[in-house]
Amino acid sequence: MRYGAALLALIAAFTAVTAAAYLKVFSGATTVTLSAPRAGLQLGPRADVKIRGVLVGEVTALKATAGGAELTLALDQPVDRASTARLLPKTVFGEKYVDLVPPATPTSELRDGDRLIAPAAAVEVAQVLDRLLPLLRSIHPERLATTLTALATALEGRGARTGATLDKAEHYLTRLTPHLPAIRRDITALADVTDLYGQAAPDLLRTLANSAALSRTITGREAEIDQLARVVTRSAGKTDALLTVNETGLVGLQHVSRPALDLAARYSPTVPCVFQGLDRLRPLLDEAFGDGRVKAVLELVRPAPPYREGADAPAYRDTRGPRCYGLPRPKVPFPGVRFADGTQDLAELMLR
Repeated sequence: MRYGAALLALIAAFTAVTAAAYLKVFSGATTVTLSAPRAGLQLGPRADVKIRGVLVGEVTALKATAGGAELTLALDQPVDRASTARLLPKTVFGEKYVDLVPPATPTSELRDGDRLIAPAAAVEVAQVLDRLLPLLRSIHPERLATTLTALATALEGRGARTGATLDKAEHYLTRLTPHLPAIRRDITALADVTDLYGQAAPDLLRTLANSAALSRTITGREAEIDQLARVVTRSAGKTDALLTVNETGLVGLQHVSRPALDLAARYSPTVPCVFQGLDRLRPLLDEAFGDGRVKAVLELVRPAPPYREGADAPAYRDTRGPRCYGLPRPKVPFPGVRFADGTQDLAELMLR
């Protein structure tokens, strides 16, 4: 009897110790809090806590809060205080676990009561199905099946050619990559040119409209234009005959007229002042001859002696070129001009 009681006590003690060990009563785990926007599905107490796939603790409690969910983590191994937490699924449909990512540069260790923050939970299959269901409902299954069947039929037996095409496309894209900056600049310049064309579009459209109106006008006056063309043709024929007959004279005329034209070109600066002087003289002439009577002033001057052989030798040595001599407002009385013409006695009488 005594041995039976001892056996029962031993079994009870073993059970208690086993339960305490299972509940981690004897472990010195560090208890921290993890805040997340939401915990999602398949995450509850006793979920794993891992670092790089190694188990370092477990979730001991989970509760909902106003800002999302709050998890209590029991960590058996030292964890860096700057670690980030993620809620990840073990498989597509499996339970979740807490994945801790330590920082690149180690800091201090987490202590009891510290808090970690998880940015967001992983997207779950249920969420994907919820988002995919409206799209699947909008697609007609029979049409989708027909399309996929046609695509499969088109690609059947053409795998090698499709692979070769993809290899060529990859080769082209590889060679095109270094030119992407230039292509980007060309596209930008094309956008600027397109903008300029957009600004000039109203003017271009007006030009096209005017061209259409001009075309209609020409079409409406086709007979007049045809008659004008015949007249121009006849005039061209007569002009050609005239030029043919007078070809030699026209060619010789330029040689004959060239010296006179050169002289006229040299003295052309004096033409404006001469006409301006005549225009200024016109009122004086109107005053002198306007009433039908002539007003004249007679001036007696010393007569010029006759030509004397040996003393007067006509010459053409005056090289001053074109001058206006004060026109259109010359000095009164005019001071006179001496020309280098070879005379002596007439020098003081010129233009007096």
